[in-house]
Formats: sequence, C-alpha cells, structure tokens
Amino acid sequence: MRLFTRGFFFAGHDTISTALAFAIARLGRNKGIEEKARAEACSILGDELSDVLPNNEDIKQMTYIDAVIKETLRLKSS
Repeated sequence: MRLFTRGFFFAGHDTISTALAFAIARLGRNKGIEEKARAEACSILGDELSDVLPNNEDIKQMTYIDAVIKETLRLKSS
C-alpha cells in the first residue's frame, strides 16, 4: 500500500511541476499574455516586495491566470 501511495504522490507531483513549467515557458514566449497575467496577479495580491500567499477568494478572482493554465493543459495534454 505504501508503494502504491508513493506512486500516486510522485506521479501527481511530477505532472503538476511539468504543467507549471510549460505554463511559465509559454508566458516567457508571449509577452502580452505574461503582462496581462502579471497585471491580474498584482491587482489581486499587490505589487509589494514581500511574499504573499493567496487565499481561496484570491484564487477565485484569478480568471485570466486560470485560463492560461487550462490552455497550457489543453495544448500539452499528450
């Protein structure tokens, strides 16, 4: 059972990190999309030089960033 659970944990972790890497690379190649995503994040979380952890309400407001992630998953689903 432990081996089975570890497999799910690491497989899920690897999938998420790969999806985020593709999303970040996509943002780097598309400056307009990157700027719009950054503007949305800054409008919700602020633009201060301190670490801010978004809460559930903040995440619900990030509709553009959510769309970027979903589009990345759609394009890189194979």
